[in-house]
Amino acid sequence: STKNVQLEMVQRSIGENYNAEVGYVQRTGYNFFSPEATYLFVPNKRIVSHGVSVDFRYYFNPDFHKIEHENSYSYQFEFQNRASLILGYQDNFVELEDDFDPTHLSNYYLPAGSKYNFGGAFVNYQSTRKTLFNWSAEVAKGTFYSGEIQYIQGVLGYRFQPYVNMSLNFNYTDMDLGQPFDHTKLWLVGPKFDITFTDKLFWSTFVQYNEQMDNMNINMRLQWRYQPVSDIFVVYTDNYIPGGWNSRNRALVLKMTYWLN
Repeated sequence: STKNVQLEMVQRSIGENYNAEVGYVQRTGYNFFSPEATYLFVPNKRIVSHGVSVDFRYYFNPDFHKIEHENSYSYQFEFQNRASLILGYQDNFVELEDDFDPTHLSNYYLPAGSKYNFGGAFVNYQSTRKTLFNWSAEVAKGTFYSGEIQYIQGVLGYRFQPYVNMSLNFNYTDMDLGQPFDHTKLWLVGPKFDITFTDKLFWSTFVQYNEQMDNMNINMRLQWRYQPVSDIFVVYTDNYIPGGWNSRNRALVLKMTYWLN
């Protein structure tokens, strides 16, 4: 990394029989390579920096046969107030290893072994975090597997210093994969509230409506930091079926941590 040039290389390999019980690895049996390069101009004015970036992500099976890539080409701007703007294009390739329904809603599938090239343009903006109100948004439009997709997603946030932090994340996706799939339009909305009662007592509530999964989730957490790096958590979570408000599952959890020092 220098003033103008940033280079990065990531390599990761996950064995076919690897079992991550805690869930941090979502897929197994692949090799991953991701070189990334950025060149920035630094004018030291209202635009602090701007420049081009390329990010390549390649997935191979254990025999090093390519099964997927996600390549992004973008031009980015960073402003004096730390806001940022990114304009770009993403190119994708997928060779399906299993039957797959991109909508997760139909009884139809794209067959295993089929190959797809698709991609689209996107615009991403992140406002300054220095103000009480902040927001970010991304819009994209392009091809997607056997059809087309367009979406808008973002986060709206406001802080009531120093006690309350509110945010609302949202996503609207319009997906048309062609026959036999139905034209799909989906919403995801999730408000969140974080309240600081004292420097040791905190409460957060997260609510999310997911139209794709037909689910309403409520998660509440009370945290008491009774001594440094030692906490007691009380967590309540509930998943509902929207409309009838029948509970799918609910739980009340007590967790305690203690720092041995």
